[in-house]
Amino acid sequence: MPPFKNPENRPLSFDLRGGTTIRVPAMSTVEVPQEAHDELSKWDAGYAVLQRAGAMSAGGGDPGGGEPGGPSLRIIVLAGAGQSNEVGTNDGTGVDPSTYAPDARIIQINQLDVVGPAAEPLPHPSRSPTDPGVGHLMPMAKGLLSAGLADIVAIAPLAVGGTSYVSYKEWAKGVPTGTGFQQPYWLYKNAIDRLTALKAHLAATYPGATVEWCFTGHAGENDNGQNYTAYQAAVKESFDGIIAAVGIAGATIIKSDMSPGWIAANYTQNQQQAAQRNLRERMRTYVIASPDGPYDANTSNIHFAAAAKVEQGNRMVTAYPLAKARAGLFNPHINLCDELSAAPLAAYSLYRRLRSSYAGAALRIRRTSDAAELDIGFDADGRVDIAAISAFCAGTTGSVLIWYDQSGNGHNFGQIDATTLPILTNGSGVIRWLGNRPMLGGAGSGAGMVCETLNPSNAGSVMIAGSFPTSGGSQLSLFENQAMKVSLLNGRVLSTSHNAGSVACAADIVPGVHVITAVPATAGRRVWIDGSERTPLVAANGASSGRAGATTILGRQVTAAGAIDFRSTAMLSEIMVATEAWSDTDRALLHAGTVPSYFPDPYS
Repeated sequence: MPPFKNPENRPLSFDLRGGTTIRVPAMSTVEVPQEAHDELSKWDAGYAVLQRAGAMSAGGGDPGGGEPGGPSLRIIVLAGAGQSNEVGTNDGTGVDPSTYAPDARIIQINQLDVVGPAAEPLPHPSRSPTDPGVGHLMPMAKGLLSAGLADIVAIAPLAVGGTSYVSYKEWAKGVPTGTGFQQPYWLYKNAIDRLTALKAHLAATYPGATVEWCFTGHAGENDNGQNYTAYQAAVKESFDGIIAAVGIAGATIIKSDMSPGWIAANYTQNQQQAAQRNLRERMRTYVIASPDGPYDANTSNIHFAAAAKVEQGNRMVTAYPLAKARAGLFNPHINLCDELSAAPLAAYSLYRRLRSSYAGAALRIRRTSDAAELDIGFDADGRVDIAAISAFCAGTTGSVLIWYDQSGNGHNFGQIDATTLPILTNGSGVIRWLGNRPMLGGAGSGAGMVCETLNPSNAGSVMIAGSFPTSGGSQLSLFENQAMKVSLLNGRVLSTSHNAGSVACAADIVPGVHVITAVPATAGRRVWIDGSERTPLVAANGASSGRAGATTILGRQVTAAGAIDFRSTAMLSEIMVATEAWSDTDRALLHAGTVPSYFPDPYS
């Protein structure tokens, strides 16, 4: 009798069509009758004409209910390419086994490039029979089938816990010199090899079928503390390299954020999170699946419990069509001012170039260690050069000395005094991130900047992106005219305080990151917060007759006695000022071009 080898690290049980049951111990070879061997050979070839432990549908037959292949057959490939939470956890305790039970329409490629029916625990490179785990891939596969998005789902389990893109470079693009834990580039090469084998198998087995490819992944904690730019570049280069090498252009990527409780109030973890999220602007089919609760909300959220893995799979099913749709709608709105009907009076950003004709820098920073200064420009994609900031401020605090006006009008913001410059990086050189963007602001009591040439008209419009506190008397003011006759810096103020005579936003703004747009109206102003119109708290401007000059203070106030007041604790990232009232068309364009930059976009 011919031999049949079980290449997997778990026992296999096959119920053949003739009623014969074949059981093969893990990593073992058994002799089987010729007719059984013929059917098992079909399993090796991936036809899935047999069932494992009841995997066949009630009616039996091949996946899709007929002959393999055909132009109407839709196949989705799920490649689990990430770290620990991609591998699965515990033995499924607390989960209905039907949520991850085998299905004849779900196949997998194992570590020896053999394709056959899929069953938990999936054969991740780090999984063993003594370490079973239920992951999100089987629930996701079932969800895609139930949603009618596929006729067959093929799974490629590639994840290994405790691996990295930068620290040990297992997932980084490169040529490996070894295989195994902490060996650079081996998982990158492993992914290419196994996906290439799976692609060839699908083409041979299901000729004419439509095949879509989807990577699922997770931001591994092993890369915590790595340089933002290096980490983001390594993740992008890895995915781009795998997709190009396998020849699967258009593959979607669904990433699961790190645990919210884990990254809370931690600069280095928040920086890694921002690097992952901001890949949405550099990769057309990249989306984020939220890890928020309801599991272990203060620690792991939906990452590690078996029930949480089922939830993660369901969320990735929801994200899948959004990732596909996003490809045709991808627009990071670099050079946003070019899209407006009129050029702005002033434009500032810590995130992107706002005008294609602008050839200057975005900002000038000063580092505390030696008081050295550096102009920071834009990278090849038109975004502020985060790599240059990180390198220049490594290990020290970085403050913004000049925030350059990109309108071409020269209305640059500069220092009020040397001791109150807005901070951009903390004492360790880590950039301050809020809402996935760098933010400048004060340390505790607030900081500010001044422009002595900017005096926006009451008839003008303004857009601000930043983080605004709302406690006590700190409702947001846009351009505030203090009703005072004595002022050290006669001018207007961008702040977060609400005083009599200011043009303020609605009182119901909640703390956090917001994009705020205000345009003049017949009486007072109309105000939008994150695209939703709100009623202004103060409708009229009460500027006193004693005001004079053309000075705007950013983030600070001038008291009646003429002193600089530390009232604002705003953290700002982008400002645009116009001399006219923006039309509904321009305002909607600003919303579409700015709000997704500070929040998860509609396709994430």
